[in-house]
Amino acid sequence: MDNVLRPERQPKAPCTPARAVPSLARALKPGLRVLPELRAGYLDEVDRYAPRSTLYFRLKYDMGGQYVPPHCHACTTWRAVRVLWKSNESTLELPEPLWIRFLPRWLILASIWKLRRLRCAPGFVIGFFAIENNSVESVVWGNRKPPRVLASITVLLLRGVVGVFADRCAFGTNGAIDTYRRLISGQHVETSVYTYLQAARTTGVASSMRTGAVFVGSLESRKGLGELLRAWDEVEAALPGVRLVIIGDGPLRADVDRWVRERPESRGRTGMLPRPLVLEMLEHASILVAPSLREGRWREQVGNPILEALATGTTVVTTTETGIADWLLDHGHHVIRPAHLRERLGPAIIDALQQPLPIDRVLASLPTEDGRALADAWLHD
Repeated sequence: MDNVLRPERQPKAPCTPARAVPSLARALKPGLRVLPELRAGYLDEVDRYAPRSTLYFRLKYDMGGQYVPPHCHACTTWRAVRVLWKSNESTLELPEPLWIRFLPRWLILASIWKLRRLRCAPGFVIGFFAIENNSVESVVWGNRKPPRVLASITVLLLRGVVGVFADRCAFGTNGAIDTYRRLISGQHVETSVYTYLQAARTTGVASSMRTGAVFVGSLESRKGLGELLRAWDEVEAALPGVRLVIIGDGPLRADVDRWVRERPESRGRTGMLPRPLVLEMLEHASILVAPSLREGRWREQVGNPILEALATGTTVVTTTETGIADWLLDHGHHVIRPAHLRERLGPAIIDALQQPLPIDRVLASLPTEDGRALADAWLHD
């Protein structure tokens, strides 16, 4: 890629390296990856599996001031086209095609890679990792309900996109398998399943040192924040002295801050925190509360706070909107249907605080290797 992305012509990223990260000094693995946005979670993931040459189009808000590894290159669409056309790599990992806002770019980049395959030789593979668990119609049309004919045409077109361009699809959740079934069934697309869970982290925080509940995420209605604030009154009445800490920022910040000021002894908000501090707070909490709700085109795919809470041995209270809801239920966590959230969230939090799952049981339920790392290796094999 150095012959294409010359240092003097590469788009300047909004944040610059502040420190070296030893694990990212490892040799790059073969393969090219494209990301619509570079987020802090990706840096944490890539630190635990093979770094590959990566193109990204923008930095997510949580990247402010963070180190950008040298294998990650800020790109425009035109520059990405040039890189793909001249690349010596044989595997290209694109975002999943149901990331609808990115689909026009997806089609351009996939077409370039396909033309390259026709021009050069067979063996140039396009793969993607799928965790979208909303219906195809909802992803495209949101809350609008299209006529049946239009809905069928939508599915057929997306089925055509997958069938023409995709070679491999790694599923990260059962929800994604259900979503993509109509798009992939009968197609010449290799599929494999790698449940999107992190391996257990080393934690020295015993159960006796863990207290209270934590919410991590954007402060907005689709994260179930309104339902959580209402439910916490019930929790406070049942468990005097218990505390909820809300980590994050967003549109509902003023409402949350007013709510916190009413009872600061049992409520708190920290704002955005660096990732290591978030992990530390999860380690010291009895439970994570993540009551997300479906909104328009959006449905919680997995939820990074859920993955991180599990990796630190923390009990999870969430809804069936996450793509790993079945897994969480099977392993003793609290999962609530959105229709019953208002009346059941409070009791579920109380139950989880009184009897959190044993830390070693949560950690033992996790895979020995990150599911995303296994999917990465398979997509670029």
